[in-house]
Amino acid sequence: MIKAYRVDDRLIHGQVQTQWLAHYRANRVIIVDDQVIRDNIAMQILKLAKPTGVDLVICGTDRALELFAKDEMQEKARTFVIFKTIRTAALLSERGLKIEELIVGPSSAKPGAVQMAKNTYFGEEEVQALEKLAKAGVEAVFQLLPGEAREIYRK
Repeated sequence: MIKAYRVDDRLIHGQVQTQWLAHYRANRVIIVDDQVIRDNIAMQILKLAKPTGVDLVICGTDRALELFAKDEMQEKARTFVIFKTIRTAALLSERGLKIEELIVGPSSAKPGAVQMAKNTYFGEEEVQALEKLAKAGVEAVFQLLPGEAREIYRK
């Protein structure tokens, strides 16, 4: 069962390891990103970063849709899904993935980006993806840590 969807450009890091996975009692992480799966070094680092006792699946968007369809049947799996970018979440939503809530974490500052929330900066394409998700009925929540205040995106 999928417990949560999160956008976090750092993927697996200390806050995910110690706070988010514990909050959802996750025993599996699925990372979805078409570029990460082509980067062997990034894949190795992510495998080393995953906590003991947590299964890790790293896949592209096509494989993710297959896995999510099967995941509904796996009641014992408590899955935490991480997208590197909000564009990936929007793409999967367009392709039929039902996301009710998307937790949006940090996204590094970059030239031309606007600050959306604390430590979250989006360029034009990311803002467009966020708006597509909102139109599709996805509630986007800016939240760095589980115990912190939730900022719900409103256009």
